[in-house]
Amino acid sequence: MMKKYISIRTLIKAAVAAVLCAAAVFAQQGQDWFAGEPVAPQRPASAVQAAPAAQAVPAAPAPQPAAEPVAAYEAEGAVPVVGGPSLILAGSNMRLGTEISARALATAPYLHFDRNALPGEGKVMPPKGRTVFQQFDRITVKPLGRKLSFGVGDTVYVVNKMRWVSFKGRPALITVRVGSGVVLGYAGKSAVVSLNEIWGEINGGESIAKAASFKPLQSERLTAPETEVRASVVLRVEETVVPYLHQYIIIDKGSEAGVRPGDFFSIMEKARPNRLSEELMKGQVVNVSSNSATLVIQKLRHSRVSAGDEAVLSFRSEPK
Repeated sequence: MMKKYISIRTLIKAAVAAVLCAAAVFAQQGQDWFAGEPVAPQRPASAVQAAPAAQAVPAAPAPQPAAEPVAAYEAEGAVPVVGGPSLILAGSNMRLGTEISARALATAPYLHFDRNALPGEGKVMPPKGRTVFQQFDRITVKPLGRKLSFGVGDTVYVVNKMRWVSFKGRPALITVRVGSGVVLGYAGKSAVVSLNEIWGEINGGESIAKAASFKPLQSERLTAPETEVRASVVLRVEETVVPYLHQYIIIDKGSEAGVRPGDFFSIMEKARPNRLSEELMKGQVVNVSSNSATLVIQKLRHSRVSAGDEAVLSFRSEPK
């Protein structure tokens, strides 16, 4: 009987020991023995970060007022004016500050048609010891066959002959004024001239001509032309691959056709079958002869222009 009692007591101790061991295991795993669900381990308070504050939502922008209608001078067909508003309509009563300086008019290239007479007199002798003359240098002008017609104190232009071209089937010489000076006196038959202004390269071979009176061309507004003038582009004075702003173009109509200094021409692409003619550029007249005119490019739309393209008078500059 004692032996059987000991055996039962031993079994009870073993069962209790097993229960305690299982409880210890659950405790090490952070689980509560009596909880129905396992409890997640808690992080230390220092590791808990506060939730970011809510960002303020910007208010919706207030509705903007409707755009104002485009001003009349920005309408289609307007023309840029140098020194004034960028776009203008013909017939507008706006005051427009357009101006071409006297120097710009004096230095514009032009065509000379007389093969038997130079555009000036005499021949400028080359400088000694250098390649070009500078401002305030003295140049010597040698007569060619006849006595020079200038008096002491006369103001003269130095004229350069650029190249011969064909104009309506006859030769013409592109000529440009490259400087001005005053006749100081004569050394024998040669005139001695002091160069007061230089507008281009002077290196000998040029001639001199009596200075003309050029006044700045000022206008207050542009108006629609009263008559139609259509001309053709003859050439670009500067021989470049593509045209550029302020380059010179010569057309085949002049004062006899009603062309005036300050006029604006639209240069249109030469008409071709089944192709729309586009406006290429706008130019302003800076020199007029009886049957030709020189335009300076004031606005480029396309980087191309060819002989035979059409020049149409679009606006006139009304002088002040």
